[in-house]
Amino acid sequence: MSPELELRPKRLEIVVKISKHCNLRCRYCYELHELSNRQRMSLDQIRRMFINILGHARSHAYSFIRFIWHGGEPFLIRPNYYRDIARIQQEIFGGRMDVVNTVQTNLTVLTPDMLAFIEEEKFFEGIGVSFDPFGGDRVDKAGRSKDHVVIKNLQTLIDRKIPCGAITVLTCDTRKSAVDSFGVYDYLNISHRFLPFYMSADAAQAAAHSLTFDEMTSAYCDLVDAWLQSKNAPSVQPIDEYFAFARRVLRRTPKYHFDPCTDEFVFIVDVNGDIWGVMGAYDPDLRYGNIFEERMEIALQSENRRTQIKSIERRLRTHCSDCEYYGYCPGKYIATATKEERRVLDENSCVVREVITHALYRLNETQLAS
Repeated sequence: MSPELELRPKRLEIVVKISKHCNLRCRYCYELHELSNRQRMSLDQIRRMFINILGHARSHAYSFIRFIWHGGEPFLIRPNYYRDIARIQQEIFGGRMDVVNTVQTNLTVLTPDMLAFIEEEKFFEGIGVSFDPFGGDRVDKAGRSKDHVVIKNLQTLIDRKIPCGAITVLTCDTRKSAVDSFGVYDYLNISHRFLPFYMSADAAQAAAHSLTFDEMTSAYCDLVDAWLQSKNAPSVQPIDEYFAFARRVLRRTPKYHFDPCTDEFVFIVDVNGDIWGVMGAYDPDLRYGNIFEERMEIALQSENRRTQIKSIERRLRTHCSDCEYYGYCPGKYIATATKEERRVLDENSCVVREVITHALYRLNETQLAS
């Protein structure tokens, strides 16, 4: 079975939008209207970000900080820029806090210089590849698919034994091929995540790509079945997590409830330094502060964050308090739900509850419950 659930992670994760500039125009991208913007974080801004994060991380005794370099397309930035960032990072954090750097890329740009930089293993310790093995939404400016380039570059990473994982976005189109996508990563034995369409650039995009409650639930239940039938059974999120909740139900383990005041550990930093929690990303009214201009602990004490916490507590009472699985499932999905996910919740029910029920049925049916 998959690893045990990590209830209260002892790390801080910062998703850094180093630039919005991208060579693709994926039709479901929530930053679709900003992908021509070549603005990027300056080294001085990145230095200030590191300084303003350090104190918060040390005071909360995090075991390490993970910076997830994101875009846009971060591989459009030359390796020497990341070498400069690495030097600044060592200057600020060296001997004070352990730091891990990963990158999320569409993998359509893998120059010899970038490949050599990755193989140095002096900065990026993991690569996440954004790739839908099926579907026609990941295209360039001319509307042409670049899947063949991704497959070629992914094979290069595999051949060179460079660790990587993948993210596939589930939309109303790609959810039909979710099990086939699982099969691709299962064959490659690559860990991966299925990320439902959860944030949109505009109303038209949301209407074109949003999943219904039944579509999302069906896709996840199909993935539960596919994982159980797999010989490799690679790590696949969020299925691993939902299986872990189901096992906690079966074992009647001590209950744990997500606390938005203390358990929030993933934050998004935009190109201009604005910082959000996952559930409020890019909404000006839900911005915590600016990490270039103020210490992180100040941003997390903002009125906007206090408002967010109250909203989260109301959602947990509404959607979790009567759930038979609450405590075995901590309610994190409800707490961190984005605007699109909250719409599904309010119109229907909790996807996680349905998937846990299905997982329990399958575990008992296959005698894996014991």
